[in-house]
Amino acid sequence: MTDTSTTDKPQAEQAEDAVRFQYTEDDMVAAHMAWWSGSASWQTFLKFAGCIGVFYIGLVYLMNWGAPTPPGQIAGAVLVGLVVTIGGFAIGYVITPRRARKIYREHKALGGEHQVAWDEEAIRTRSQVGANEMPWTIFHCWLDGPQTLLLYQAGNLFHAIPKRALSPAQFADIVGHLRAAGVPEKPRFGFVKSEA
Repeated sequence: MTDTSTTDKPQAEQAEDAVRFQYTEDDMVAAHMAWWSGSASWQTFLKFAGCIGVFYIGLVYLMNWGAPTPPGQIAGAVLVGLVVTIGGFAIGYVITPRRARKIYREHKALGGEHQVAWDEEAIRTRSQVGANEMPWTIFHCWLDGPQTLLLYQAGNLFHAIPKRALSPAQFADIVGHLRAAGVPEKPRFGFVKSEA
């Protein structure tokens, strides 16, 4: 007998305001990388580098016992701040995919079919472990990732919808409801990316 589950149906056969899909490990990696790109903004980068630079200048000042800090040492502090910051963010990009794969393997609720439906009032999710209805206004922000749409309830709590499950019209419809509810877009790397 042939399996004719709705996850194999073309998107045109699904309702315009509903989708069905199964999460994959790659979906989780894409979602967590998108989350990281929302956290790793250029503003955060500059603040982090500035803090490290100031800390380094403070150490140099203490080592010189209050003598004036030469411009070369200040330039060195800026360089150290930038190098340490870039290294920290690079480590995040190495760790994030590994962490996402581990979450996918451990989080049993991610298995099976997931259904997402929406209208003007709310977005509704259903899976093998239960159902949830969330009004658009409950979301803190949303992020348009390269392969996923993240709906944030808090900075580290988000719902991921793989873009492969959405038609361009469905993606635009969800974003339209979020914008109508006043939910702001969270930019990737500190720059707004969505044109929906």
